[in-house]
Amino acid sequence: MERVILHLDMDAYFASVEQQLNPALRGKPVIVCGNPNLRTVVAAASYEAKRKGVKTGMSIREALDVCPDVRIVPGDPIRYAETSKEIFRCASDFTDRLEVASIDEGFLDLTGIADLWGGKSALGAALKRRIRQRTGLPCTIGIAPNKLVAKIVADRAKPDGLQVVEPGDVPAYMAHLPVEEIPGIGPRLSSRLADLGITTCADVRKMGEQFFTSRFGAYGSFIFRAAHGQDDTPVVVTPPEPKSMGHSYTLPFDTLDFAFLRSVLFRLCEQVASRMRQGEFCGNVVTCVVRLSDFTTIVRQRVCRGIPPDGRRIFHAAWELFLSFSVSRPVRLLGVSVGGLHHSSDMPLFPDEIRREHLYRCVDDTNARFGEESVFPATFLMEKQVAARVVKTHAFSFWQFRERKNGR
Repeated sequence: MERVILHLDMDAYFASVEQQLNPALRGKPVIVCGNPNLRTVVAAASYEAKRKGVKTGMSIREALDVCPDVRIVPGDPIRYAETSKEIFRCASDFTDRLEVASIDEGFLDLTGIADLWGGKSALGAALKRRIRQRTGLPCTIGIAPNKLVAKIVADRAKPDGLQVVEPGDVPAYMAHLPVEEIPGIGPRLSSRLADLGITTCADVRKMGEQFFTSRFGAYGSFIFRAAHGQDDTPVVVTPPEPKSMGHSYTLPFDTLDFAFLRSVLFRLCEQVASRMRQGEFCGNVVTCVVRLSDFTTIVRQRVCRGIPPDGRRIFHAAWELFLSFSVSRPVRLLGVSVGGLHHSSDMPLFPDEIRREHLYRCVDDTNARFGEESVFPATFLMEKQVAARVVKTHAFSFWQFRERKNGR
């Protein structure tokens, strides 16, 4: 059966949300950023601002230089996340085969059902109307036989567009497409291809696949297939979002050593933050759980608006909750969780946040590649040093425990 894939992409999403909420901003150049009183960058720009040269990632000063009359609006990630949920609820009215790709874009697999809505164009138009009715926001839709081409079609149909490319039209549609418009081919790779005399998909087709694999390895196959509009990547149905994420840990011994407990709690907060980053979540509630040596369990919560996936921020709230317990008996178990999860914005707004975001991504990538805790905060050392001295150490990837387990 012929695949039918729809790519949904909101237009200048953050800025469009602000323009919808404030009619005075409509038709005006608008940028969304962090606190305008602090050093920050452009997180999003309306199409009116983009036409005057404003780009995402610019400093506010640079944006004002190219567009002096731009309206500066502080970002509201929680509002954007809630609006995003409503957008994808609209999409789920048409099919449950829905992949949420980011806060403002997704893929729908319409295979076998498009005709039930009067055809591909009619279904796309119905989805655009529903999103506009419920949120007031414009979006662009591309429909094609696969995810790659559907995304390209949507990117080229912006803003507020709707375009369908039938399977038989894909070769002609892709032929004159510049290679840099293929998702996954960035400026550096397109520059290397240009040095080889390759600037369009038609140029790629003139060469055999071997030409690209010999120069770019396995990625060469992707370049060759993408230039032909070929992509068999499935729509990965996004599971229901979790309401909370947490970790708990039974200590290797009951203790009132606050330095040790502080180290354990910090490690648990980092674990929670890492999972939140994987799902691109923020939260609203921090919960701390303490179980004492007599099995008494104490649970307390704190509402904190917009908790980012940052272990330090989670820890500060969790440690204050722990201290409020006034613990007088040895602790047996610690736990922490973050609830009220919602999708965070794709881009941090403040320079310090950007640097910390890059650091966390590097740490996450390193640990994913080389193993859990290949890189870890120095605060973990207290827990590791104490646990290494006991026979019944916990199973949280300590080298001494691993060596004993492996008989070394």
